[in-house]
Amino acid sequence: MKKLFLILAVTTLFFSCKKSTIDKTPELPSSPLITTAGTPDGTPSSKLIKAAAGGSITSADGRITVKVPAAAFSSDQMFIIQPITNNTGFGIGKAYRLTPEGTTFNKPVTISFNYTDAEVTGATPELLSIAYQDNAGAWQSMNQTQVNTQQRQLTVTTTHFSDWGFFPLVYIEPGDARVEVNETVDLKVMYAIDPADADLFPAPIGNTPLTQPIQINPSYIKKWNYNGTGALTPNGSKAVYKAPGKAPLQNPEAVNAEINFRKKETYLLVSNITVLSDFHID
Repeated sequence: MKKLFLILAVTTLFFSCKKSTIDKTPELPSSPLITTAGTPDGTPSSKLIKAAAGGSITSADGRITVKVPAAAFSSDQMFIIQPITNNTGFGIGKAYRLTPEGTTFNKPVTISFNYTDAEVTGATPELLSIAYQDNAGAWQSMNQTQVNTQQRQLTVTTTHFSDWGFFPLVYIEPGDARVEVNETVDLKVMYAIDPADADLFPAPIGNTPLTQPIQINPSYIKKWNYNGTGALTPNGSKAVYKAPGKAPLQNPEAVNAEINFRKKETYLLVSNITVLSDFHID
């Protein structure tokens, strides 16, 4: 009888452990986002800024502005903003090389990026971050990025120059899709911060390394939402959208995921999916 009880206990323990392994979704490993430096991709802007007065310089495309306070450096400097390729694969728009590179300022300078609503499709402005590339090629997120949603502007202060760009820390992939009637689209929520830092989000002042984007832990998905004539099948951090049998009257259709990092704030990520009719023209 004791032997039978022992067998049952071991069997129960085996299946209990097996079930726990299946049900639990572990945090995924992440690696630093390291890329090659971007190459020139656009017209550079240059301006001589006087040390005593300070000043500002804006890129030729109007996308980035650097404001330099008086006495930030000891002698007059020629400042250059060079647009470069963004080699991260998920950064928004171009990156920018600010020179004189490697300069350390006596006072912080202000870097501001402008964005458009179309550029942040699939993301949300509150989860955008300005980042710079360090000497090792790793991208460092500036946790103190200030977001002005009214002016559609991101701002940080820094005491050094490097290559700079801005990124969605969390986003739906794809954020914008086109699909035939009755076809499906696989959606997933990605994030580019270390899973260990997620519960601290928004992160404290300082820098946090960006990581290779990974699929978000399902525990941070509050719920998926869809109200249309097709179908949505949620599955943790993923979902499958199936288009209706004909193009809907409201097109594109919106699928959104509510994200909560165990804080009070809830963030909404939206994927816009256009359903094509049988007679569409690409």
